Amino acid sequence: MISIHHVKSAGQVSADIHLYCGRGENNVKGLVNARMGNPFIMKKWDLSERDRVCDAYERHLDSLPATANEWRVIERMKQRIAEGKTIALYCYCSPQRCHCESIKNRVMA
Repeated sequence: MISIHHVKSAGQVSADIHLYCGRGENNVKGLVNARMGNPFIMKKWDLSERDRVCDAYERHLDSLPATANEWRVIERMKQRIAEGKTIALYCYCSPQRCHCESIKNRVMA
């Protein structure tokens, strides 16, 4: 199982693996930096802009070669899920639409 959370909930979520998927370096204790931040930046704070950057991340992710860091991390997550581990993904967007949903969908596919 994979769940998605706001970084402020770090330390409050029960999971075997806790991955920070936001931009930049993570400084939250207990979160491993997955280096999977969304490179597409919102220019204004509304739903259409959030959809634009999340949709762009999906296309970006699907265009990356299998050797890219993002796909290596996704493959490791698939292995951990197959082992029965639970994974919590963290970003600053959650609970709003977040690029972590695209990551979760690729892992669970």
